[in-house]
Amino acid sequence: WEVPTLVDLQKGAKLPFEYGITALPKFFDNQKTWADSHQLAIPNNEKNPESPEKIAAVLKFIAYFVKQIAWAGGGHIPAYLPVQDSEAYKQMVPNNEYSTQAAKDVEFEPALPIFGVGGPTFAPISNFLVPAVNGQISVDQGMKGFVGELEKFAKQQQ
Repeated sequence: WEVPTLVDLQKGAKLPFEYGITALPKFFDNQKTWADSHQLAIPNNEKNPESPEKIAAVLKFIAYFVKQIAWAGGGHIPAYLPVQDSEAYKQMVPNNEYSTQAAKDVEFEPALPIFGVGGPTFAPISNFLVPAVNGQISVDQGMKGFVGELEKFAKQQQ
């Protein structure tokens, strides 16, 4: 989400530092990186169903939307492979610094209520693991805080 800000500031020579983006490095025996995705859905309202024409129009919009490269400027990796494999996408900076490896490494989060932005693991990851990866706190501090928060959550579930 910060990619457009960095790109715009750099183009305007207003970015006070150099930056680069890389795929998450390999930890332990596994190169996989958990990911999530934005999704478009058509609500199923049985009491007031959408007309077949409206469903067709929505599907046409979704088909158009997923084939666009513009939103990839936010740093996202397109799920639609023809966009991901396009020369235009391969030339996007800084996306081309991380996207090829990151796309290979993706493993979606398990479909469990504890994962995802609204889940109880989001804050411990953001507050402890991310700062440890960024070097803001030690790995030991990060793991201790992360495990501690998960243990609190586990006790609440008993």
